[in-house]
Amino acid sequence: MPRRPPLGPLALVLAVACSSGGATTASDAVPVTPVNGLSAATLLSCGDLKGQLPRELASGVSKRPTVPDSSTTTAYGADPPISVRCGVPPGSAADEPYVFDGVRWAMHDSGASRTWTTRGLKVNVMVVVPDHFQAQAELLAAMAQPITSALSR
Repeated sequence: MPRRPPLGPLALVLAVACSSGGATTASDAVPVTPVNGLSAATLLSCGDLKGQLPRELASGVSKRPTVPDSSTTTAYGADPPISVRCGVPPGSAADEPYVFDGVRWAMHDSGASRTWTTRGLKVNVMVVVPDHFQAQAELLAAMAQPITSALSR
């Protein structure tokens, strides 16, 4: 039976404190594979989304630099980090459907992580959340406004 993500109040996300302003080192960067072969319009939409994503999804789940730096990829939190990829195919109709703050998601549970892929947007986003992150619905909800703003039809 698939596990359901916790759907507790958003108070945790809304009460996020600013992270310490420590310097970023090369060892902090997350190696990623950017999405390639995208149209100029898709790359523009992904860049818009990346610029609107919050610095933190929750307390202690901060944005991290990626290598290479790309408009299609973002990472958050401790290892393994949450990865956000823009410009991917829509989520599978066979995966479990969810809606958080107006964003439709298809969720696939691989055992060690859950892959959340948007549906019905002009450009889709895939968020891979390792199981060590709690309150996954709240983490996704923190991205809902930027996703809706940058990627709605």
